[in-house]
Amino acid sequence: MHPISATQAIQGRKWLPHRLTLLSGILIVLAFPPWDFWPLIWVCLIPWFFAIQKADSPTRAVVEGFWLNFLMTLGGYFWVAYSLKEFGGVPWPVGIFGMLLFCLVGQLQFLIFPYLLKALHLKDFFPDEAWHKIYRTKASHHGQLPVPPHSLWKGILNLIWLSLLYTGIDWLVPKMFLDTLGHALYQASNLRQAADLGGAQLLTFLIVLTNICLYEVTKNALKDRRVKLSPQLLFTATLIISAIGYGWTRQAQILKIIETSDNRIQIAAIQGNIGDFDKIAAENDVSTAALKVIDTFTSMTDQALSLSPRPEVIIWPETSFPSLF
Repeated sequence: MHPISATQAIQGRKWLPHRLTLLSGILIVLAFPPWDFWPLIWVCLIPWFFAIQKADSPTRAVVEGFWLNFLMTLGGYFWVAYSLKEFGGVPWPVGIFGMLLFCLVGQLQFLIFPYLLKALHLKDFFPDEAWHKIYRTKASHHGQLPVPPHSLWKGILNLIWLSLLYTGIDWLVPKMFLDTLGHALYQASNLRQAADLGGAQLLTFLIVLTNICLYEVTKNALKDRRVKLSPQLLFTATLIISAIGYGWTRQAQILKIIETSDNRIQIAAIQGNIGDFDKIAAENDVSTAALKVIDTFTSMTDQALSLSPRPEVIIWPETSFPSLF
């Protein structure tokens, strides 16, 4: 047997994730249930951005995106294997294989976004030449400007553009569960309220914008060995503070409406904790299993109707009825 050559080893490493991509994957997973360290969502993409920066080709950038896609899906949807085994009736190896297949395509935005950045050189959507032209035109009409618009607005516009690009891709790519980074903020009571303005994708936009901004701040700090208060940082902080302020105001309005409203509905939700119907049917005959399910929910419904105040609406789980009406 011949030892693996250095060239073969290098080629093999090309398809492995950078350790910074692994770090981003871990941070994203920890920001979501069951861990719920949601503040990590504000910095989770920064290591991945550094890994993309180090990528020497669009292909390598896609490799980093693929691994982040795989890690986020695996950490967030590990239960798919159990669901396939429990409700699909397949063996554990088949359930695990199905879960791994799902992990290959669960978050395709992580593949498309870095490819566009590298292949189309979209990092600076507003090139320097355009800003110099604007600067010279204004200077000729109004005299020399004290601060070039390039230093004030280019960074902010690029920040907005790249955040919109990721959010748009995330919104357009097909997904089984329609998840997005913004869902990590479900515990942030004030911030999550901004979703009534633009859905969960608006929260994703704010998250990506913050990550890109902090990535640029970190990159410049490592280069200059000091942290600069940039217009992008001020702009990002203003957006986040505005979103928190909106959420606080809006929640106060909603609570006031609830407290002063005379129109209230009493609702009872019935949860019988019924297991897989096939398991019950295997233990008994099918008709007996069906009667057991119906008896459980009708009994719990009778209990709910005896409560005071009496519920006006009863909600059963979507799979509780074991047959057609």
